[in-house]
Amino acid sequence: MLTLPEQGDWFWAMAIDGLIRRDEQANAKMTFFISVFYQKISVQEMLYTPKVINYVNLEKTMNHKFLWFIIGVLVLVAIAGVFYWQISQKSPIPDNQSQTRNWQTYDNTQYNYEIRYPAEFQLNPQTAGTIVSIPRNLYPKTNFGQANLSVNLYFNGESACKNYTFNNSMIFPGKQIRNEVLNSNIFYTLQYDSAGAGTTYKTRLYRIFRDNVCYEINLTVGIGDIGNYPPDTVIGVDENDIWNKLSQVLGTFKFIKDR
Repeated sequence: MLTLPEQGDWFWAMAIDGLIRRDEQANAKMTFFISVFYQKISVQEMLYTPKVINYVNLEKTMNHKFLWFIIGVLVLVAIAGVFYWQISQKSPIPDNQSQTRNWQTYDNTQYNYEIRYPAEFQLNPQTAGTIVSIPRNLYPKTNFGQANLSVNLYFNGESACKNYTFNNSMIFPGKQIRNEVLNSNIFYTLQYDSAGAGTTYKTRLYRIFRDNVCYEINLTVGIGDIGNYPPDTVIGVDENDIWNKLSQVLGTFKFIKDR
């Protein structure tokens, strides 16, 4: 009985398929190749004594390759996800236009930015920046100290702006710098706490380098130590409400050229 070689099972599958289908052209070609390589073995002998093709190993090989393909795709998706998260890890700050429609607008045409604020807030334009403050009378009989949003301008280069450095030294070593989106612009952000004279200060900084200028938006909230007040004279202020008010003002910051 004829035993076919281990290799080339696909060849025999094609040959047998052609013969079974009675395709005359395919039969002629297969018979020719069989005659050349196997010394004129008769088609009948080949047809009636075939070796069973090892489809099991073929299926295992295909399944193994498919498994590695799926793993490769998952790895690429994971890498792309991490890359996107690092680049575009952001906390978008909304511009609540319905709530800010009747606010005051401050335009700084020299340095190409505008900011809006409630009429009851205090505006103090600076030579190279602006300060918007929440008046203390908005939180009477509380330990509210102060809350300011200031726009500061620096001219020390992009690297120092992004990394919060001056004279090649980090201003806030060990602090995490993140990215946030503000009106389609990516800002480098940093947060830190400090204390002095019985008051705790929390600061959030937002920086962007544009037109050779480092724009810094500084949000600072100061809360007094309630133990420094006479008993039963003040209550703890709602700090979240203060931050919400400052964040709304922050959300109105725009570059005039982008309007």
